[in-house]
Amino acid sequence: MANTVHIPEPLRPIEKKWHKTWWGVSGIVLMLLILVGGVLFGLHIKDAYQQIQTKAHQLSDPTTLIAQFRTPGPYADEAIVNRPTLGSTAPKVTIVEFFDFNCPHCKNSFPTIREIMSRHEDTVKLVMRHYPVIADSSLNLALAGQCAEEQGLFWNLHDRFFQSSAPAENIPEIARQSGLNLTQFNTCLQSQKYLSLIKQDVAAAKAMGVRGTPTWLINGHFISGEIPRNAFVQIIDALTKS
Repeated sequence: MANTVHIPEPLRPIEKKWHKTWWGVSGIVLMLLILVGGVLFGLHIKDAYQQIQTKAHQLSDPTTLIAQFRTPGPYADEAIVNRPTLGSTAPKVTIVEFFDFNCPHCKNSFPTIREIMSRHEDTVKLVMRHYPVIADSSLNLALAGQCAEEQGLFWNLHDRFFQSSAPAENIPEIARQSGLNLTQFNTCLQSQKYLSLIKQDVAAAKAMGVRGTPTWLINGHFISGEIPRNAFVQIIDALTKS
C-alpha cells in the first residue's frame, strides 16, 4: 500500500483583529477626540448659558450692579488719550464703549447712550474705543471715524454712520453731510493715518477679554453686550446722584 503524501495548504496570513489594525486604531482615536470635543463643547455651552442667565438677571434688576459700580473697577485707571470723548471733564461716571460701526447691537445702543449723555453731560464722560471685527469694512469705518475726530467732527459722523443702513458704501457722502473738509478727510483715510491707534484699541480689548461689541466699561467695570435701555438709564441715573 502506497504511502499518502499530504500536501500542506498554503499558509494564510494571520488576520489581525480590527482594533489592532492601523485603521482601527485611527478610528478609535478619532472617536475619542470627537467624544472629548463634544464634552468640552457641552461644558462651554453650559458655562455660556449660565453667564447669559446671570447677566439677564443682573440687567433686569441692576441694583447689585449699581452698588458695584460706585467704586472704581479694575480698568478705571487705564490711560486713554486721543479717543473720541463726550461729556464732562470731571465726571462722576466714566463710560468706555468698545464698538464697531457695523455692529447691530451698537446701533441699537446708540440712541440710549446719546439720551444718557444729553441728560448727564455735566456728570458723565463717554469714551469711544474701536474694535472693528464685524466685517471687512469695519476697519475702514473706524479709520473714517478717527479722521473725523481729527477735525473735531467725530460725533457728526458717528451719528450718521449709525443712522445709515449701509455706512461703508456711503463714506464720502456721509463725510460731506457731516461737514468734513473732504480733501483732508480723504488724505487721512487713504493713508490709514490712525491704524496704529486702532490696533492699540484692539490689543487692549483682547487683553481685557472683549469678545464682541458693544462692550462697556462703567467706572472701570466690565460689562459685555447690549444693555437694555431701562437698565442702562437706571444705572447711570443712580450713579450720578451719589
